[in-house]
Amino acid sequence: MLFRRIVKVIVLLVFYVEGYSNSNGLDSLIQVFNNSKADTLRVKIALQIAQNLASSSPDSSIAWIKKGLFFANKANSKIGSDSTLFYYKGVAHASLGMTLSRTSIDLVRAKAHADTSIEVFSQVIRNKNRWIRFKALHGLSVSYGLLGRLSYMQGEIQLAIYHYTKSLEVQIQLNRGHGVAMLQNNLGLLHAHQANYIQAVKYYQSALSFFEAQNDSLNTANVRVNMGNVSKDLGAYDIALRNYFEALAIFSERNTYSSLAATELNIGEVYLALLVFNNAMIHFKKAYILFRGINDNKGIADSYTNLGITYSKQNRTDSAQFFLRKAQQIYTSQGLKIGLANVSENLGETYYSIGKTDEAIKLLNESLALNNEMGRKSNSLSIKLSLSRIFLDNKQLDKAKLNAKQVLYEADKQGYLKTKRDACKVLSEIYELEGLSDLALRYHKQYSEATDSLFSIERVHKIAQLEALYNLSQKQSTISALEKEKSLKEVELSKAHELISYQRFHSILSLVVLGFLLIVLFILYRQFRIKREAVNQLSQKIVEVQNKNEEILTQKEEIEAQRNELESQKFLLKEKSEQLERFNWLLTDSIDYASSIQSALLPSTDVFQKYFSDHFIVFFPKDVVSGDSYWAYPFDDDTILIALLDCTGHGVPGGFMSMMGISALTELMGRKITEPSETLNNLRLFVIDSFKQTGKMGEQRDGMDIALIRYKKGSGYVEYAGANHPLWITKKNETEDKQIWVHKADSMPISYFPRMEPFKTQRIEVEPGDQIYLFSDGFRDQLGGENFNLKYGRERFKELIIQVSTMPMDAQKSFIEDAFFRWIDGNDQLDDITILGLKV
Repeated sequence: MLFRRIVKVIVLLVFYVEGYSNSNGLDSLIQVFNNSKADTLRVKIALQIAQNLASSSPDSSIAWIKKGLFFANKANSKIGSDSTLFYYKGVAHASLGMTLSRTSIDLVRAKAHADTSIEVFSQVIRNKNRWIRFKALHGLSVSYGLLGRLSYMQGEIQLAIYHYTKSLEVQIQLNRGHGVAMLQNNLGLLHAHQANYIQAVKYYQSALSFFEAQNDSLNTANVRVNMGNVSKDLGAYDIALRNYFEALAIFSERNTYSSLAATELNIGEVYLALLVFNNAMIHFKKAYILFRGINDNKGIADSYTNLGITYSKQNRTDSAQFFLRKAQQIYTSQGLKIGLANVSENLGETYYSIGKTDEAIKLLNESLALNNEMGRKSNSLSIKLSLSRIFLDNKQLDKAKLNAKQVLYEADKQGYLKTKRDACKVLSEIYELEGLSDLALRYHKQYSEATDSLFSIERVHKIAQLEALYNLSQKQSTISALEKEKSLKEVELSKAHELISYQRFHSILSLVVLGFLLIVLFILYRQFRIKREAVNQLSQKIVEVQNKNEEILTQKEEIEAQRNELESQKFLLKEKSEQLERFNWLLTDSIDYASSIQSALLPSTDVFQKYFSDHFIVFFPKDVVSGDSYWAYPFDDDTILIALLDCTGHGVPGGFMSMMGISALTELMGRKITEPSETLNNLRLFVIDSFKQTGKMGEQRDGMDIALIRYKKGSGYVEYAGANHPLWITKKNETEDKQIWVHKADSMPISYFPRMEPFKTQRIEVEPGDQIYLFSDGFRDQLGGENFNLKYGRERFKELIIQVSTMPMDAQKSFIEDAFFRWIDGNDQLDDITILGLKV
């Protein structure tokens, strides 16, 4: 019990903090953090502050995450009463790892935090709480994705594929289409690094189909960049540039500087491959300026590398060395293996061009080792071929021949035509120097054939392969669209079946409840008759006993007989008394069971949580069974109807009326009568018909008062109709002189009435943060005060609602309940009381 109270207080504080932060900003959040004493709340506020500072001040963001982590570390590894705090411990570690990786400050520490967050989330997903388990699964997916990103940044491609695949499995389990598409895009990128282009394009096309269907232009552009990279690697430069420039236009429009810089870098690399050096330099410099503006160290190093390569190809070796060395310093400090491998290779080529052969060989071997470690086959073969040329130039023919043959074997095996051509040329020159003319001629012919193929058949084949993959993706997109349409129809059909089943269940349940109540009433009436007969019999017997006593005075011989008869009557009286006690127990038990049935018909709080940001319900029946009731009907995924009923009487008769009203409303929903005024008109006809009301004097006038609203989530308005029950609204944007906006009901009940006009629907504008109040008249009519002779009244009730409207919903409920109990001060409750508060 104590734990539930603590959790309740924490939840209230969280809602208070969220509302407070939205209205008062970062300073207010910091103030609440300093004043808070709950560790879970402190962690959540610290992470929220860190998120607000992530883009403007990364260092401050990291400091706040560490503050939150300090309090989160108080949670132990056992999932118990502090499971929420333990979950936020995982969130804090994941947030710290992501911030460190985003700024490339310390990738080793970022990986350590990601590993810790996975350990925490793996324990939390065993928790019995469904909400905390769902949140932990999402956190687990994020942490695996973070490890994949870090592995990629450090050049561990295969490990990155493993981590991203684990994250993809969790996202599929969570059924999150956006997350699945994002991970497919990342996996496509990694497979492209390993020259597995077909698998890469399959992943890209799956992601592209989803993002285009969602009109997600930003992520569509990201996928197009990656597809452009595949086209560039295959030599289809025109297709690559088309993809890059389409993506560039989107990034420019959205001011996405990191993606804009990366795309400028890719465009420069295409122009570099085409030997259009001026265009390449322009785009590399644009990329450098953008990366420097967002403090992206890896991007800056990549820009330096490409500038160095461009200067090297123009034989401007001093400038090339300058930029390549600057890039090498950044890659080394960040532990970025791919960048180190690329810059070592290009530095080696540059050193060799100026005659520093030993240093060139050392750098090329360093790059070769890194590429072999990362599984970058194409890069490894290119470096070995460079070493072969160096050995050839230095007359080390055996080493040159060994490297060239290894390159030729692997290039032929992998289908790298350009590398095969270059290896044949080196081997032809080696054998010519050795005087082996036949072998030199044979490899020269292979070189010529490869050269011809490179610029004709093979290139056409590669482009055709890429186009085939694109055509395949279009077919897959069409199939996916058809499957999606089929799934939507199946979902609609399933929902229709569920709705029919729901209506049938409620109809049957209503009939069962009505039947049960009739049986209970019959039993009560029968027991009443038996009791009345027993009392009459007892009275007659008492009279007889008195007569017998008078006869005893005159007839002594009859005393014993009369005494025996008196004893017999006493035994009968005792037996009847015990029978009455049994009847009373049966009556009480029946009424308690009727109360359980009535409670089962009331909607659960989950129904309100789906459509409103918050709510509360005050429900005080006067007797065990209530004549007040509330009802909710989710008409579709974003529309709900809600009613508050105040039926004639209370106790068993009132309960009977309220359950009849709920049954009638549910039946009207099955007939799709959802417009509020039409619903009340039909409900009135149902009551009049059920009780045979004609307006004649002396006939039964039972009925009900009701307030009914229809709300479509996100529409900006509610539709309201009322019979004697108004609707009150408080507005979010009123910070001073708070007032209640009263929307009056039609002054007629749901029963026969001398003036029966059609009910009217009022359309009322609302916005997020507005609060709606529905209530019966029980609270306002309750007697209380010092002498228990004063009604609470409408104005006092109105002031109470204004007073509580600034509080969170749970606090409003507690305050209203406390005000009621203080008002009656231990005296009797006079009527059923129901108050329903809804926050838009």
